[in-house]
Amino acid sequence: WERALVLIDSKNRTAIEIPVHYPNGMMFGVTGNKKPPKSVRTSLVLVKKQEKEYAPYFLKINSEDTEHIFSANNFHLIGYLNIPNNFSGEFNLYNWDESWIGTTVYSNGQPIRSRFPKDQSIE
Repeated sequence: WERALVLIDSKNRTAIEIPVHYPNGMMFGVTGNKKPPKSVRTSLVLVKKQEKEYAPYFLKINSEDTEHIFSANNFHLIGYLNIPNNFSGEFNLYNWDESWIGTTVYSNGQPIRSRFPKDQSIE
C-alpha cells in the first residue's frame, strides 16, 4: 500500500493504482508468433465510480519490446491513467477474479486497437 498512487486525469477521472507482485512469477499467454514478454507490470486498479464507490480491476501491462523489464522503482511512470508518449505495448484489463475484460494496444502512447472477449459487448 505504501506504493499506491492516486491518479486524476485531465477528464477528472480518478483511480488508485497499487503494484501487485506475484512471488512465484506468473504465466502470460501470447498469440501468434510473438515471443512472451520478459516482464509484465501488474497492478490492482480501483476506479472511482461514485463518491465512495470504486470498481476493482487488475491491469497487466507488457511492452512491445519483449526485452523490456518493468521496475518497481519506476512504477509511477506508466499506468491506468498515465500512458507515456513513447509507450508501445498492451494494457490488459481483468476482473477481480482475473477473467479477461479486454486489451488496448498502444503505439507511441496512442491507442490503435482493442480486443474483447467474443461474448462481451462494448459499453
